[in-house]
This record gives sequence, C-alpha cells and structure tokens, in this order.
Amino acid sequence: MGKIVLETYHADRPYAEFITLDKESVLIGRSFNSDVFCPDQHVSGAHAKLQFDGKEWLLSDAGSENGVFIGEKKIADAHVIASGEQFTIGKTKITLYKPDHPVSGALPLRTSLFAWNILLVCLAWTLTVSSPFTETLKKYLCTSNDDSFLKLLSGELVIIIFPLLWSLIWAGTGKLIIKKANFHIHLLSINIYFLLLNFVYAPLDLLVKFNMSNEVICKYGSWFFLAIMILAMAYFSLRFSTHMSKRNSSLISFSVLLVLIIITFAADINTDFKNTPNLNSCVLSSKLRMANVKSLDSFMEANERLFKRTK
Repeated sequence: MGKIVLETYHADRPYAEFITLDKESVLIGRSFNSDVFCPDQHVSGAHAKLQFDGKEWLLSDAGSENGVFIGEKKIADAHVIASGEQFTIGKTKITLYKPDHPVSGALPLRTSLFAWNILLVCLAWTLTVSSPFTETLKKYLCTSNDDSFLKLLSGELVIIIFPLLWSLIWAGTGKLIIKKANFHIHLLSINIYFLLLNFVYAPLDLLVKFNMSNEVICKYGSWFFLAIMILAMAYFSLRFSTHMSKRNSSLISFSVLLVLIIITFAADINTDFKNTPNLNSCVLSSKLRMANVKSLDSFMEANERLFKRTK
C-alpha cells in the first residue's frame, strides 16, 4: 500500500487542508464517490487519478473537462509526480507528500505569547480611554472656547462609544464566522486609525493647505489620504473576521470605498450648488440662506482669547 499526504488549497479559501491516504489508487474529483472530494465548481466529478506502481506515484487525467496541470503545462499522459510536487485541477492546488518527505525543525515554544496578549489588551484599552482626553486637550488648546477643561471633557466622553461599537460588531461577526472574536485587535486598529487621523492627517492637511494655493489639489489630496485609511480599515476588519481571501477582501473594501466616494461627491456637489451666490439667491429662501460671516471685532476677540490661553 502507498501512504501519502495530500495538501489541498483553493484560491477562494485562506487555509489549506491535509488528507492522509493509505491506498494504491486515489480518485480526485467533485463526485461524492471520490477518494478525495474537491468542492471546486471547476472540477469534474472524476477529475484526476493517482496510481502507485510499487515505487512511484503516477498522476493522470481521469477524463476531466478542464484538464490537470503541473505548473503551466497540461498533462496528457501519466506523469511521475515527486514528493512535494504540486498539480492543479480547476482552481484547486494539490501537493503530494510521501511519508519520507523531509520536514523543517520545530520552532521554539514562545512562552512570551501570553505577555504579548496582555500588552495588546492594555494598549487597546489605554488608547480607548485616553481618546476623550486627547480630543479635549486639542480643543482646549486650539480653540477660543471659554469652557473649562472638565466641561469640555464631559462632552467628549461619547467618543469612546464609536470604537467600542465598531469592535463589538466585527468581533460578533468573527465569532459567528471563524469562531474567533479578536475584539482587542479590532479595538486597537480603530484607535490607531483615530490616532493617524488626529496626529498625522490633520497636521499634514493644515500644512498642505497653508503652503498650497490650489484648493482643488488640497481637497482631493485630503480625500485620497482618507480613502487609503478607510480602505485599510475595511480590509483588515474583513481579514480578521471572515474566511475571505485577500482578493475578495480587497474587492469588497474597494466596493465600500467606491460607495463612500460617490456619496461624498454627491454631498460635495450639493454643497457647492447651495453655496453658489447666483443660485443661492434664486433657489433658497432668505430664511434658509447660509449666514456664517463673523465681524472683524468678534474675530479679533476670539484670537485674543486663544493667544492668552496658549501663552
């Protein structure tokens, strides 16, 4: 009898399956009568056959519609397949291993894994709890508001709700689909997103707008940076919560981003339409017209209060 291990990997699944067989003839296909069942829609009922001749394993086509490939070459006759060699049927890649196939040495047991998990949990909750304080400090130092720090802080405590809600939704999705919540990974990732938004995106956005006179480039440059961050958040959330492949996760992330871009463009066009002076006077009534113009005295007074606070 010829004992082998087959590693099967489908393009739409992020993991491989290992099957141990102890027989001289192995039929691979989508038929339930096959020795190795392959639920690939591009695989025939009886697709490929492995035959042991006493010394070597021979791979042959069992009358499939799409053929059997080794690399880019489609096999026509029985092919001697070596241990560790890979062949493709449909969109499924299969690797054959003999019992004497060499394996690499075992990795050292990492006893520090628990410490890393504790560090992950502490970092995630530290960033979550500190987010209202950082946002309050930014408002307190960078605006002309006369309210005290504690009063501003009480209004910013609601910021904690969004990262917790985001993490709970994705953790619940992961628990249902892959049986792993990864709650603290989602919590850490959304907090890193907000940190980048506040301490990387915001200063760069101000710097670009201060040094460039082209408003169109400034606006769409900001949108591009935000789009990259949203795309990364959606991609990693899907990867940590589902069995989706990298390709499908990327496609769905791009689709979500495209919908957000369309909504943003529509809102931006609507705002430009309302703020156009000629149209604003014709379309909107006097009660609905925007009037956000401050007098020079109020502008100077606000800046004087801000200067005194930051001095």
